[in-house]
Amino acid sequence: MIGRLFAGLLLALIASAAQASQVAVTSSAWVDLGPAPISVMPIQGGDVYLLQAASAPSSLSTTGASLIGPYTTDASNTQTFQGTNHVYALQPAGRAYPVFVDVEIATGPPSTVGLTGSLPDTAAGDLHATQTGVAQLHTDNGSSGSPPSGSGVMGWLANVYSALTGNLNVKINTGPGSSAAAPLPVASANPGALYNVPATLATTAAALPGQALVNGVVCYPGAANAGTNYWGGVGLTASNGVPMIAGKPFAPPGITNANEVYILGTNTSDTVRCVGN
Repeated sequence: MIGRLFAGLLLALIASAAQASQVAVTSSAWVDLGPAPISVMPIQGGDVYLLQAASAPSSLSTTGASLIGPYTTDASNTQTFQGTNHVYALQPAGRAYPVFVDVEIATGPPSTVGLTGSLPDTAAGDLHATQTGVAQLHTDNGSSGSPPSGSGVMGWLANVYSALTGNLNVKINTGPGSSAAAPLPVASANPGALYNVPATLATTAAALPGQALVNGVVCYPGAANAGTNYWGGVGLTASNGVPMIAGKPFAPPGITNANEVYILGTNTSDTVRCVGN
């Protein structure tokens, strides 16, 4: 059982390392997305230039770059880069709001190594050590105590389980030489009112109804929307707004009041619903 637990922990670590990250791309400077191998896909906003190079571009020239986007669910909208050079991204000029891209580590063909080896650190040595460790975990009954008196891993895990399931006492030093117990700090409560606003798109930019926010707002364009719709800030137009995608939510960053968000559309029957607090 311990062997299966250890293998599961390894798989979880590998999975977490391969998770995608979201990066904001603007038109003012090339953004370093990291070294290859990686895969890149636009997930919000318009299209974006991608360039793989040995060093950061010295100008905003897009010579040699490829243009992908805007967001679609088509797998062909993802571009994968191999090798070790870094990949840089740039939004086309004239856009007022950033494009967000999804960046994840690209997988390559599997390699095969034997489960033998020794130090120094090599792939074969690592796998050999892992195999040995799993075998030891499977047979080692360990010891109990606080802290464990032996070298067994099962005994150490038993103490961790005991601490997590028992009464956990926390003391905070409130001054020099003091050991008085004090309560842990608690985050401020969220506003009591939930912001929940349905809105209809208009052909002139309009702000959402105002309400102070702590955790921001998420807006959901109607799944049946047929027009070309945009969101943005003060001065929103079709040329500087971020396109809405029907049925795909968006979250305007860094706002403290809902009326900082403006919406604009070409079809007055299209809708958007926003919630937040």
